[in-house]
Amino acid sequence: MGSDDGITPLGTAKAQEKGGSLYAVIPSNLVQAHQISKGDELALGYHAPSNTLVVTAAKDVDEDHWAGNQV
Repeated sequence: MGSDDGITPLGTAKAQEKGGSLYAVIPSNLVQAHQISKGDELALGYHAPSNTLVVTAAKDVDEDHWAGNQV
C-alpha cells in the first residue's frame, strides 16, 4: 500500500465524540488488509519530528517496534 520510506496519506476523517473520547474511522481497505474487527486492540504511537499520530493493530506490533522508532 505504501513504501517503507514514510507515511502514506490515506485521506481525511472527521473525529467523532462519544462519552468524552474522540474516534476516527479506519478506512475499510485497511480494516480488511489488517484483519481488524470490532473490539480489537489498537496500538497508538506518536512521532514527534513529524507531529504524526500513528494507529495500528496491536497484534501487528510489539514494544520493540515503537522503541526502535520504526514508524
